[in-house]
Amino acid sequence: MPGRQHSCQSDGRLARLLTVFRRFIEMIRGWWNQSQSKSSSISPQTGNLSGPMSEPAISEDWFERLTGGPLASWDLAFTLCVIQDLLKVLRAERERLSTVVEQSLAWDETGEQYADCSQSLAFMEVACSQAEIGAVASLAETLMHRIAARLRQHFTKPSGANAHHRSNLSDDDFWNPSLLARRKDDPDTNIVAGFRQLLKALGQSTKISKESWSMLEAIFAYRNSALHQGYEWPAEGREAFLKQAVKENWKWYDDAKQDGNPWLISIKDEFWPEAIAQIENIARIMHSVCKG
Repeated sequence: MPGRQHSCQSDGRLARLLTVFRRFIEMIRGWWNQSQSKSSSISPQTGNLSGPMSEPAISEDWFERLTGGPLASWDLAFTLCVIQDLLKVLRAERERLSTVVEQSLAWDETGEQYADCSQSLAFMEVACSQAEIGAVASLAETLMHRIAARLRQHFTKPSGANAHHRSNLSDDDFWNPSLLARRKDDPDTNIVAGFRQLLKALGQSTKISKESWSMLEAIFAYRNSALHQGYEWPAEGREAFLKQAVKENWKWYDDAKQDGNPWLISIKDEFWPEAIAQIENIARIMHSVCKG
């Protein structure tokens, strides 16, 4: 719920709800682990898959970090749980379809089934990547708005001749991380650039590492391209994104080829632990800033 700013320590009801919710999550995890202990079995006709699957690398202390202290947010804790479950489900589906593609080589005499399954897998990779990036971007955006709201309580909008030109915005716009101030024109909408400009105006931007800023840029570059260009991006869109990825040294992206040219752009599995780690790093640093 946007705008809610109370902490877990000062709200006994929230603390009790958190305890109940964590017990529920533990029960679900117990059921999941028990179900995954069964041996894998696959049917070439249906592609059904059951068996163990790796857990996303998301630290357990996120509940404590996100529901207590200056950046307390019940919303963020729920978002994290949803992302964890989403990654788990989507990985299982990709593993299932990948296994079907591999096994189709053994029983598909014409090769047509293999070709169809391979194309389905390519689109599945993109669909999963876009669903996952949407969830991670939502977490990052919620956190940036939460940080901005807390900074407003701890800092005063700079003024004077040496103040950053962002200070020319109205009070509400100054503290809105979605807005990027321009010296002469109206502000643009850009959550990462706006958030970074806000921290710069307050003298806090250098406390966040270059790696964390690069990760935020990567998350929203892919999210925005996926949101506005669909699964099969126009050729100019694919070229622009891949050129940016090379320039920024983003190594988390794969591109399926068609006739030797980039076709479908997806995200590698190793991206997700790193993305969560960098977002957590931003939360930890800003937690200290707001607390201090």
